[in-house]
Amino acid sequence: MTAGPIRRIGRRFPDYGWSWPTGKLDQLLKAALLPDDETACHHAARWLDDNDIDLVSFREHRLLTAISDRFGRKLSGHAAYPRLVGLQKMLWTKSRMAMREAEPALKAMVDAGVDVMLIKGASRIAVDASAQRGRVAHDIDILVRPLHMTVAFDVLRDRDWQIATGVSPQYLRTRLGSIRSMNFFKGSFGDIDLHQLGYDGSQTSEEDDLAIWQRAAKAEFSGVDVFVPSPADRMALAIAHGGLDAHTHSDWLVDCAVAIHGGDVDWEVFNDIVARRSIAVPASVALSYLFL
Repeated sequence: MTAGPIRRIGRRFPDYGWSWPTGKLDQLLKAALLPDDETACHHAARWLDDNDIDLVSFREHRLLTAISDRFGRKLSGHAAYPRLVGLQKMLWTKSRMAMREAEPALKAMVDAGVDVMLIKGASRIAVDASAQRGRVAHDIDILVRPLHMTVAFDVLRDRDWQIATGVSPQYLRTRLGSIRSMNFFKGSFGDIDLHQLGYDGSQTSEEDDLAIWQRAAKAEFSGVDVFVPSPADRMALAIAHGGLDAHTHSDWLVDCAVAIHGGDVDWEVFNDIVARRSIAVPASVALSYLFL
């Protein structure tokens, strides 16, 4: 049997392209992702021509930060350039303040013997500190081993971090074994998402819950010794979380592209994670868009 011609994926249902970003979001993503700087910059300039930065949502603001970091003064001739730079500085400042608020708590966890793994945006910053100019991370997502969950919980509570749900800490502490994650706040900028499982309940795999730690690498985050997921895990986590939350942000696609362009993704490991986590459909949607 001979192979037939490869059919180009389009936007028609039931192709994966039916779920791709469209319109102004697609234009912003092309500006952030296309490898050719001239073409990407053209998309950025056209978006700025047709849209008002002040009238779009935080989802677009996150991508605009990446675009501002990528092109810098190449967009200086555009009337929106001062606003673009101001937006990047404002979001960078908020990210830095969130990181600064979280640092003492993360250090206290590590000092108490907790293995802390940064995931999502924080992991990208730990791998490459310069990424914080273009990657918004107003909340710090951390993953701890289930056996360390109680210690991590106590560290946050002892330092006056408040549980976002308002549920009694005493009650939650007795239920930690059944909670996948919880959100803590402190002050105006402190925002930590504490996870003992990296994936949603529909994406469970006990074997991979152990393997993600075995594949993890050591890194440093603002002077704190942490772990970061392997490139394959960073991609899988981005796709798994992004597929569930794609309506609120799209910079997870940029995170995937960064991991791919780094050339360190073990694709056999990635395929194994996708199968174990049952995320083949969102992975196919994301990768067909990125490799279009």
